[in-house]
Amino acid sequence: MDEIIFEKDSDLNEEARFHAVREILKKGRCLVDFTKVDGTSRSMMCTLNEELMNAVGRVISDDVVDIATNFNVVTVWSLENSAWRAMRVMNIKSVKLSPQAWTLDVEEDPETGDAILTFPPDMLEKAGWKEGDTLEWEDNKDGSWSLKKV
Repeated sequence: MDEIIFEKDSDLNEEARFHAVREILKKGRCLVDFTKVDGTSRSMMCTLNEELMNAVGRVISDDVVDIATNFNVVTVWSLENSAWRAMRVMNIKSVKLSPQAWTLDVEEDPETGDAILTFPPDMLEKAGWKEGDTLEWEDNKDGSWSLKKV
């Protein structure tokens, strides 16, 4: 599913790990595997990319004063709960950046009745697709479908 970007076994100190995790989370949807304070393992889809947050997550107060950063804890936007969550930086096992996803509407050709998908140019570029490529449909078994280049 994802590309592993960060793993716990790296030699980064706490502050460097804090910054590395935050930079990955700013790129998009991430699956973070970590150990909770009670010792149980947890996986959470989260982000620090404001485009993926609802309005509540994006609210930043101008009244916030500069305070020292606590590199021990990273705060993330949980995509599962639409709420802020925090985890200890040294308890993070891995951060996996999910691939970009697009939702496309199926249109109908008025003359033939054929189904038409129009791919946005940024999607074609990111996927590495061009006119004439052969694509394969894959049923995700959840009502959605994926396409991949053959």
